[in-house]
Amino acid sequence: KNIQIWNPCTRELIAYFKAHAAINLAANFSLAWTPDGTRLLSAGSTSDPTIREWNTSTWQQAGDPWSGHSDSISAIAINSAATLVASASYDNQVRLWRLSDQRNIAIFKDSDEAYCVNFSMHSNHILSAGANKMITEWAVPEAALLEDTAEEGLSEASSRSFSESSSSHFAQGTLQGDAPEKQAESKVISLISCPFAFLRIDSQYSYQGP
Repeated sequence: KNIQIWNPCTRELIAYFKAHAAINLAANFSLAWTPDGTRLLSAGSTSDPTIREWNTSTWQQAGDPWSGHSDSISAIAINSAATLVASASYDNQVRLWRLSDQRNIAIFKDSDEAYCVNFSMHSNHILSAGANKMITEWAVPEAALLEDTAEEGLSEASSRSFSESSSSHFAQGTLQGDAPEKQAESKVISLISCPFAFLRIDSQYSYQGP
């Protein structure tokens, strides 16, 4: 229930602190570093379904918890520009946040619990997957790609679902090929982004790519 930070070279413990564990029986479900390493984000379970931001020079919490989800936040991802954060939750939602002011700028509603989430190469799409055995591609609102946007309200999201068991792959922010109407055999628990594909890891510990 605590977060431990280790030096991979010396294998020494350099930080140890309570995050969501301080709230009743809440646990830490997911962690994500900003690309420059100056901030760490943590996501909590049902008792504290918030995102918390930590300053890595002091290991103190920065700002207030990010509230919005109503159930455990299973995964969080930060885009390569360190401007946007995506979160997946058991409440059947994927949310998009702006890192600079911790503001929720879009809500994407899925058909079932979302277990994993990741950004495309250029951050113009989000991919999520979970209990419905499908990977869903969400279009990030164009205004959200601008760090200084002042758009009011939550944006509507468009999406399409496909089965990663097909030969389709996600590269350079576009979906290549057509995906058949066929689901994966088990729940999708992880999505891994690389320059050439998105890999799906299911609950049977197998993976599929291009």
